[in-house]
Amino acid sequence: MAFSTDSADTTAMLDAVAAGIPAALARLLQRHHPFLKRVIEMRMGPALRSRVDASDVAQETQIMIAAGIEQFIKFRPMSFRIWIR
Repeated sequence: MAFSTDSADTTAMLDAVAAGIPAALARLLQRHHPFLKRVIEMRMGPALRSRVDASDVAQETQIMIAAGIEQFIKFRPMSFRIWIR
C-alpha cells in the first residue's frame, strides 16, 4: 500500500469495502460527501453555478467513485480524499 494520510475511520471503511461488506461503500460516500461538495463548489465558476447545482455534480461524482472503487482499493495510490478530488 502506498503512503496514505487517510484517517483511521476512512481506512477502516476502505478495508470494509475491500472485504465486501455491503453497507461499507454507502458509509464511505456519506462520510466524504460534505468534503466532495465543498471541492466541487470551489471549482465551479459563477456561470456554471447558476445552471448546475453542486449537489447534482457530487451525486454524479459518487457514481463514478463507486464504479472505480475496486481499482482504487487494489492499488491505493494516494489518500482517498485526494483521489475523489
